[in-house]
Amino acid sequence: MGYTVNVARQVLRDAEEEIFYKKELGTYPENIEKFEKDLDKLIYIQLSENPLIGTKLSFRLYSVSTTIRYLVVDDYILFYDVQQNKKIVDVIRLLPAKSHWMNTVRKYL
Repeated sequence: MGYTVNVARQVLRDAEEEIFYKKELGTYPENIEKFEKDLDKLIYIQLSENPLIGTKLSFRLYSVSTTIRYLVVDDYILFYDVQQNKKIVDVIRLLPAKSHWMNTVRKYL
């Protein structure tokens, strides 16, 4: 049996912003659709089946002990927390890799 995946509303807003940004840049609609499908597949299927596929955030932030993990999706980073004892994955944020994502993520620690 897989894990239950909970997606924060902020993640949905983050995804909407990224799609809007891609449209404004003139990205081909097929590429935007592929981004959406890949993101949905990653969140709802892959994380449900294998939530430990991401890297532990504590490997990047040496001074912080955290259970938050991350995955790189195209030019974005998906942050999530795994509660193994409850079989729950909480998806926290989707941030551009070229942003100051470390400052944003520290708020969740």
